[in-house]
Amino acid sequence: MPASFDHILLTRFSVRFTRDQPAPDDAWLQYRWAFFRDALASSLSRQTVRNFTWLVFCDETAPDWLREEFAELSPGLFTPVWIDQPWSHTVIRDAVSAALTQDQYLIT
Repeated sequence: MPASFDHILLTRFSVRFTRDQPAPDDAWLQYRWAFFRDALASSLSRQTVRNFTWLVFCDETAPDWLREEFAELSPGLFTPVWIDQPWSHTVIRDAVSAALTQDQYLIT
């Protein structure tokens, strides 16, 4: 009998490493969004095997235009995870735990 597993992809899009680190500026976010949309999202949307959950971690302070872009592109492809704290193993653990099903193994 084949093993049952959860396959979760993790992408750190625009999160900070410390509380005092400034939020990314619009120019950087626009560049990052274009690369994300054209390379990552485009590639993953064309996968023939889609039994994965894609979590994309974003800073809670993201501007409205970026939230709108995420809302338009994400359905059926990825789940934005908006965080209001620095990047840490706890942030990852909590998001992955929430995404798990009852499968026996986890692949990230």
